[in-house]
Amino acid sequence: MCGGPESKSQPIGLAHPLKLKHDFAHGQIVRWSDVEFDANNETIRTRKAMEAAFAK
Repeated sequence: MCGGPESKSQPIGLAHPLKLKHDFAHGQIVRWSDVEFDANNETIRTRKAMEAAFAK
């Protein structure tokens, strides 16, 4: 089951350029903390800002 912004799950649409930090079991939710990403990337900054706005 996928979660919303409160789940801190990694959006599948942004997953392609990211590197996983460790292996995952089939069906396990991948969270932001599970991937390496460039925090200066405009798309990721926009997504993180959206998550923060909707978390309120």
